[in-house]
Amino acid sequence: MSAQRFLMVAGTTLNGKITDGNGSFLPFSSDEDQKWLKKMINDSDVLIVGRKTYEKHAEIGPLSKPHIVFTQQIKGIQIKRDNVHFFNDRKDDLINLCDILQYKTITILGGSEIYHWFLKEKILSDIYLTIEPHFEGKGLNLLSGPSFIEQEKWKLKKTVVLNSSGTLLLHYQKK
Repeated sequence: MSAQRFLMVAGTTLNGKITDGNGSFLPFSSDEDQKWLKKMINDSDVLIVGRKTYEKHAEIGPLSKPHIVFTQQIKGIQIKRDNVHFFNDRKDDLINLCDILQYKTITILGGSEIYHWFLKEKILSDIYLTIEPHFEGKGLNLLSGPSFIEQEKWKLKKTVVLNSSGTLLLHYQKK
C-alpha cells in the first residue's frame, strides 16, 4: 500500500447506533460533531460510502467530494459521473483505484456493512469515533456482519470533549 490513509469516521449513540429507527443519521448528531465532520470531509480526497448511505447523502444536496460507492449491484468498477465511482471488487483493486486517482486521504463514512468490510480487510489506518451521550432504541449498529476472527490492535491517540453535553470524539490509530 502506498502513502494512503484510510480513515473510518463514525458517529454513534452510547449503545452503538449509527442511525435512528428511520435510517437517518442526522437527528442525534450534535452541531459540534457536524462541524468536525465537515472539516474531515474537506480534508479528504475521496469519500467511501455504501449505496444506502450514498442515497441518503444525495437527498441532502450535491456532492462536495469524489465518492466511491460500494454496491452489490455491479461487478468491478463503474463510473457514473466524473466524481462518483461504483465499486464491488477486491481490496487490491480498491487500493489500485485510489492510487490511479491519486487519492491519499480516503474517508469511510459507512454504513455498518462498509465499516465491517474495511475492518475485516485490515486496511484502516485510523478510526474516528464520535459518541453522542444518549441511547437510541432502534436503528443500525456501528458494525454488522459476522464476528471478526482476528482482532487488530488499536491505540487511543486523542480524546476530545466536543461540547458541554459530553459528546466525545475518540481517535484511534492502528498499532
